[in-house]
Amino acid sequence: MNPVLLTTSRIIENSQYVRIDEDAIKSAAKMFCDEVLEVPSWDAPVFPENNDESTIDFFLLGNSINFAYTDFYTKEKYATDFKGKEWVGAFGMWASLKRAIEAGLPILDGNYLKNFTRDDAQKFFAPKSNIPLLDERVRIFNEVGAILCERYDGWFHNFIKSCPNRLFDGGKGMIDRLVQEFPAYEDSAQYNGTLVRFDKKAQLSAAKLYARLNKTGLFDVEDIDELTVFADYVLPKALRSLGILVYSASLAKRVDEQTLISKDSQEELELRASTIHSAKRLTDKVNELRGEKSVNALHIDYRLWSQARKTKEPHHLTITTAY
Repeated sequence: MNPVLLTTSRIIENSQYVRIDEDAIKSAAKMFCDEVLEVPSWDAPVFPENNDESTIDFFLLGNSINFAYTDFYTKEKYATDFKGKEWVGAFGMWASLKRAIEAGLPILDGNYLKNFTRDDAQKFFAPKSNIPLLDERVRIFNEVGAILCERYDGWFHNFIKSCPNRLFDGGKGMIDRLVQEFPAYEDSAQYNGTLVRFDKKAQLSAAKLYARLNKTGLFDVEDIDELTVFADYVLPKALRSLGILVYSASLAKRVDEQTLISKDSQEELELRASTIHSAKRLTDKVNELRGEKSVNALHIDYRLWSQARKTKEPHHLTITTAY
């Protein structure tokens, strides 16, 4: 069982700043019900063309640093050029990874990563505008590289081979172990003396590997429907635009004025927990209206992400390496 939905329910029960509007969920579900809801295929030019062990290495390494692309003070988004096109935000990071591989750098090898430097990072990201938290990304590469060399002969695909074909398995599933063994993927908080889990990057990694490698023998898992949506910056923005998340006046002011919201504060925890639970209710409602279980969190996450891209209002800002 995925601990994310269970543990974050404690936050929903005591919510002060974010309210979930059930009528808005019903309205959005009716709209989504008539749409073709898809799961992204992750086949843009910034992603690998082949489906093999290196695909596992690519996505797990990239997602370890998949966070914070907007400068918290200038509000400028990270951008880089790749194959004659400018790539912005997360796609810029993926473009940097693909560019390094095509240049012949052994960037997916733990032996290279554990010695990765800040100077290497400047060349790796080749920014047109600076990427936030650069030192944290270097530290993560070093940490990931050291763990991979110590336990998995330098490669993430060996880690996946050591996992069962379940994401959650009483602490032994792929996501269970990813957050336990790699601090870059650990994404939890203390709430009223209890541990709550979000596991955004770990769950997103599983979704990407499933989309690319399901039924290839490289990543066949039985419990993909256990995933929640991936609580980040943009999904709360999408849910708010649909009227599903309703912010208190004080929180709305902080988000709209782009005032920093502290990591693990009551406001931030409520934003993330409410995103997860409202999206779960939305998923269930769509399936209820359709009379079949035709969508899961992967479909709804992508639909909400697409919604956010059409929404001009700002998202909340929190300095974190979790998302």
